[in-house]
Amino acid sequence: MKFLRPLTSASITVMLAMSGIAFSSPAQAQDTTETRKKFIECVNKEITSENRKWKLPEPELKKLTDIIDREIMKEDMSPKSQNDEQRIIENIENSATKELKGIDSETLDEVIETLRVSGQHCFVIVRQG
Repeated sequence: MKFLRPLTSASITVMLAMSGIAFSSPAQAQDTTETRKKFIECVNKEITSENRKWKLPEPELKKLTDIIDREIMKEDMSPKSQNDEQRIIENIENSATKELKGIDSETLDEVIETLRVSGQHCFVIVRQG
């Protein structure tokens, strides 16, 4: 597995979206829980759509989306360092490795890459919201 991948601009955007750094007004910052829920909903929808390729059984897909939800919801809205951003992705990957015994490392790598791309896309959607 590729636990320590270099951060790309897309992954930095994902982490900014997860951490809430990119909120531009106090009104947006006050609605952090609702914003994170919308972000999670969007990411989970894209992960579920991509599962057509991975063919994870429904219980495994549910565990995966629960892991993503849990990691995003526990983050506060303070600015994140690059190390913190990488930690969030690693936490998702590590949790998936532990909790999804039936997922092979190649599929998990695809899931993590999809999460990075979906996060960027969903950030734009939620921000325009």
